Amino acid sequence: FATPDISNTPSMAIEAKRTETISARRWMQQAIEAAGDNAPVVITRQNRDSMADALVIMRLGDWVDLYRSHLKEQENEN
Repeated sequence: FATPDISNTPSMAIEAKRTETISARRWMQQAIEAAGDNAPVVITRQNRDSMADALVIMRLGDWVDLYRSHLKEQENEN
């Protein structure tokens, strides 16, 4: 059974990668295998990049769900 690289991230299964080359599909498959009912997410950065410059890779459908949830929260605040 696969486990995510980063824990304590409710609703998301995060794979973290520090590398010079990107293998997005392979990494996403790892995240999917570890996700269970959570959204698979890959975070990657090159060796000399800061964490603020890291890239986040998500499936479009999961991103749309996340964005809709964000919009709904903003709507409820107003």
